[in-house]
Amino acid sequence: MEEKPSKKLRWYDRQPVVSKSVSLLENFPPEYQAALGETIIELAEKHCSAKDLMNNLRSLGPEKVLSIFKSKSKQRKTDNVQQMHQAMNYMLILPDEDRAYIAGQIIEVVGHVFEYFKHCKDQGVSPTALVVGELCGAYIRREFGTLQDFLAQLEAQNASTAEPAATAASNPAAGTHAFSSTGQAIEIAPAQNQSANRSDEGSQGEHDTRIAQDNKDMKIKLDKFDL
Repeated sequence: MEEKPSKKLRWYDRQPVVSKSVSLLENFPPEYQAALGETIIELAEKHCSAKDLMNNLRSLGPEKVLSIFKSKSKQRKTDNVQQMHQAMNYMLILPDEDRAYIAGQIIEVVGHVFEYFKHCKDQGVSPTALVVGELCGAYIRREFGTLQDFLAQLEAQNASTAEPAATAASNPAAGTHAFSSTGQAIEIAPAQNQSANRSDEGSQGEHDTRIAQDNKDMKIKLDKFDL
């Protein structure tokens, strides 16, 4: 006779693939969790009708309704990022089969993000949340093939932003982003902000150092993903 899962288990620990996906998400710094959370939201709404389920909580049963109510206290590690808070609630209310499907999607896209991180490490550059967001968007649209193809597409975007960058001086309010050949996002600042940008170089360096430290900490967690 098959044993029933212990009621003491957290809802996402009752399915190994879901537990693994949540563990991976918890390892990311908040600036990356936003893009990953948005990925879950869009996939869950598109493939699992999560928005309709959330709008009809009474059909889900008292246990899930109570869990949604408790989630408002935001005690989970991922609750400090709004996109992740909504994404985890979507995961919670889904039927087991749909939840496992979304968990598999999470593991797959996280694998691509980790591959990007490793690429940045090899190239000696810092990964950016902007590029992770672009990567997640390509994955949602089913336009992500390989990391090399993705970076080549970013390079093409870089070429397309050359003209807006050249006209930034004539449009002081404008700012744009380009991507280096390594996939690192570069913000092209408005002309009148150049001096301000120089004064911010020190603080930006501290930010890059923190990101690098965060990713160094994450490297320890890669064992969970078998990379």
